[in-house]
Amino acid sequence: MNSCYETGIVHLWNLPENIVLVGLKKGYKLSMLRAIRKSFGKLENLTDNFGKNRLHLLYNFKNNQKVKLSFLWKVSDILCKKGFKEFAKVKIERDIEFMGTKRGNTYLFNPKLPFDFNSEAGAYFIAAILFDGGIDRQYKPHYGNVPFKQRKRIVDSAMEVFGELKNRESNPNRGYMVRFPKCIGIVLNYCFKIGIGNKMYSNNKVPAFVFNYPKELKSVFLRQAYDDEGNVAIKKKMINIVGVTAVKKEEYKLENTMNKYNLLNDIKKLLLDLEIGSNPIRISQRFYYNKQYSKKGDYYRHSFRFSISDRKNLKKFNDVVGFNLEYKKTNLQKMLSSYKEWQLRKGEIHKIALEKAKELQDRFGYFDNVMLTKEIKRMYRQTVRITDKMLEDGKIKVLENAVPIGKGWIPRKFILK
Repeated sequence: MNSCYETGIVHLWNLPENIVLVGLKKGYKLSMLRAIRKSFGKLENLTDNFGKNRLHLLYNFKNNQKVKLSFLWKVSDILCKKGFKEFAKVKIERDIEFMGTKRGNTYLFNPKLPFDFNSEAGAYFIAAILFDGGIDRQYKPHYGNVPFKQRKRIVDSAMEVFGELKNRESNPNRGYMVRFPKCIGIVLNYCFKIGIGNKMYSNNKVPAFVFNYPKELKSVFLRQAYDDEGNVAIKKKMINIVGVTAVKKEEYKLENTMNKYNLLNDIKKLLLDLEIGSNPIRISQRFYYNKQYSKKGDYYRHSFRFSISDRKNLKKFNDVVGFNLEYKKTNLQKMLSSYKEWQLRKGEIHKIALEKAKELQDRFGYFDNVMLTKEIKRMYRQTVRITDKMLEDGKIKVLENAVPIGKGWIPRKFILK
């Protein structure tokens, strides 16, 4: 059976049973208590299965307090063996009223179990936590961004995936940082391997299920990533994305450094899945330091980046991924509109000419320099040089030679090889 890391679907039994606590809906809980009494006469008689010192758990359960999943699964196993199949794990999952943790004071109400991240909301939320968000050392997730729309989108996405959020911290109006219940952080850490504490030392990866997304959801994930960490350099005609990680001195090897930052390598793979090319990752900054959380330690800190820079890939990024942030969206449009037909990288015009030649041949059965000149918007002399190069490279051949007519010529006709 595939894990939630691979599927993006988290069931209640995927969570650590001694950390996560839940409360059952009243009607379902009363039905479970009746089944216990029917099987054991009274609640106390069930203690043989837990030990006398665990009696308080039974009374917590009876009084509608939250109980550990480990307790609930034990009761479920006992009742299922007695023939009460309505209390199997898959049934219990449907009747959870709230979810929390032992020391957490915020809860998730009416959780939408199983939690399914295979949606636009799931893609937005996971990307937000990995990039401008994180999980603190108390397992509480957070996301920070100045534009209100960005924060609200992530709060709305969290509610769509997880359920009702009633804590004040999740209000996007409250400040530039929004925070989520601890139980959500446990889901992200235990199920998707997203590290807690300073992300610089976690070197997180994109969870495996994101690579199984359809192209539309991969675009959503990348849009959030570039909204958070990307920037548009209009003059340089490129889109950059940057990340920072730290490597322990004893683990540091210069030749392996380029592969150390997982998120950027994963972003490059997702872009390639959408047929968007990018430049190699490079180190823009590297330095040694001896502090971590105000404690002594030997680390090398690296700042990584890579860019998307040619017009074809920039346009593909704009069409397929794009930005939600208005100023980045505007800057990308300015950059694309600043391109002129003659501003092409070396060899790019030959690729364009070959594509246009194929289109002409599909329509007319052949193409010539006059026809091709109109399509690629070049001077006639340049088109002749391009077709001569294509002939030299063996990509096309002459169908008919040029024919003199009056003071002019009927140009040569070509076909693709």
